[in-house]
Amino acid sequence: MRADLDALSAPDRDAFIAALSGSIWRLVRDDTNQRWIAVEDLSTVARFGFTREDFPLAAPPALPEW
Repeated sequence: MRADLDALSAPDRDAFIAALSGSIWRLVRDDTNQRWIAVEDLSTVARFGFTREDFPLAAPPALPEW
């Protein structure tokens, strides 16, 4: 699938990569401590043939209020 990105226009490819970068983190409820935790999850990135190293600037999101 990663090779398919080469067929996209640069703006479309950049938009896809930005969206894929946003899929690296997911929020998990920590009911015991009443807070949210950002967990790194590379499953979506891996399905497209990428690794964490392809997204060095992908930082955890700001955590919402409980």
